[in-house]
Amino acid sequence: MSARDLMRSSDSSQSQQEATRFKIFDNSEIPICIRNSSGVFVYSNHNFSNVIKGCEYDSAYWFEKLPLELKCALLEKEVDALANPDMAIIKSFVIDDYFYWCVLFQVVCINSESYILWHFIKDVVFSQANSRYLNHVMNDVCEIKNPALVLEPGVYQSFCLFFSGFTHEFISRLLSVTSGASKKRISKAYSIMEIDNKDDMILYLKTHSFLPSVHRYAFELINSKCNLLRKAKL
Repeated sequence: MSARDLMRSSDSSQSQQEATRFKIFDNSEIPICIRNSSGVFVYSNHNFSNVIKGCEYDSAYWFEKLPLELKCALLEKEVDALANPDMAIIKSFVIDDYFYWCVLFQVVCINSESYILWHFIKDVVFSQANSRYLNHVMNDVCEIKNPALVLEPGVYQSFCLFFSGFTHEFISRLLSVTSGASKKRISKAYSIMEIDNKDDMILYLKTHSFLPSVHRYAFELINSKCNLLRKAKL
């Protein structure tokens, strides 16, 4: 085997080892890809392939084919995240000219190596039609309620994860509760917020600018869990 082949084999093995660290995101409903500090894509989940990049080519090729302005904007926010590793950086982007995504950039450190998680969260695009519908929904809500203030801590944790796109199964593993308990927490949140379905809740959170803080807290919880797992392996 040549020296070049050995290098390729080593790189492939390293990428596989890196990818196994992020298996927790395999079943996430949110499209996620992860890059290391060298700018190499080391992981992406199934929904990233199915919804964002397509299944016919890899993440690096997908990124290279993006418009230059979009690539620069994504990289700018990645740099911001690396400069502020304790913060979640959120930015809205238009991908493929008509898909609106809110991309959350989050830094996770494992064995002194920094990884940047890109979470693609569906942004709400307001048309005249759904603006009228939203006004109808808002008429049914007597007062503006900040979920961070009106929900008890455990309920708010499940709330933030659920309305960031994660399943009850994922939430139960992350928070060490049963799936049934997670569902009960969301039912309680609906009751307290006086909103009875997921779509209306997301519109409500978006309209009153609560959605970014919901996403940030959700990924703070995930980051905390990843750090605990990392420390347990040391």
